[in-house]
Amino acid sequence: MPSHLIVIWNFIHFISDSSPETLEAHKIKTAFFTYPTLMEICRRLVTHYFLLTEEELTMWEEDPEGFSKKHVV
Repeated sequence: MPSHLIVIWNFIHFISDSSPETLEAHKIKTAFFTYPTLMEICRRLVTHYFLLTEEELTMWEEDPEGFSKKHVV
């Protein structure tokens, strides 16, 4: 599983307390946010909203951290 999905997966599966309402909400949340659903959400976000030019893609592939520091606000 890619690291960004691990972070999302861990967030979704975190339970802060064990009240009946929280446990029910957790069941609903985990039933919806399956691994394939998360993959599709991420794919759509990236392909529709994070469009890169060939030059930007090359810069990202060569230095992802440097690219993100320069381009992400």
